[in-house]
Amino acid sequence: MKKLITLATGLLMASFSAFSQETIKDTKAPKDEIYHYVEQMPEPGFDLAQFLQKNVRYPQVALDSSIEGRVVIKFIINEDGHISDPVVSKGVHPSLDAEGIRVVKAMPKWKPGVSNGKPVKVYYVVPIKFTLK
Repeated sequence: MKKLITLATGLLMASFSAFSQETIKDTKAPKDEIYHYVEQMPEPGFDLAQFLQKNVRYPQVALDSSIEGRVVIKFIINEDGHISDPVVSKGVHPSLDAEGIRVVKAMPKWKPGVSNGKPVKVYYVVPIKFTLK
């Protein structure tokens, strides 16, 4: 009986050791990892709604065709706060989609997201609503 307990304890220690080594490996994030959510999310250093209101120009093609809708732009806020890689996540019309991309690219620098005390790349999504009055 004593040998059986010793053997079980040895197996338990071996499996715990292997598990703890895997856990340590998994906590090291790849250098180019892009997060969806972090402890401290990125923040614009400006009023985002006001920026969009001032800078969005309704495309003439969309005006002529009375096209309205909400364009959703997904982009990355880099470790230094700059915007990169904007893409249309939900589009309405090519002209409105292109305007959404243009405005996001024109945004000033943001306060970057932070994970484990370090600035990291974070995905961010901004909806831009195009409505005719």
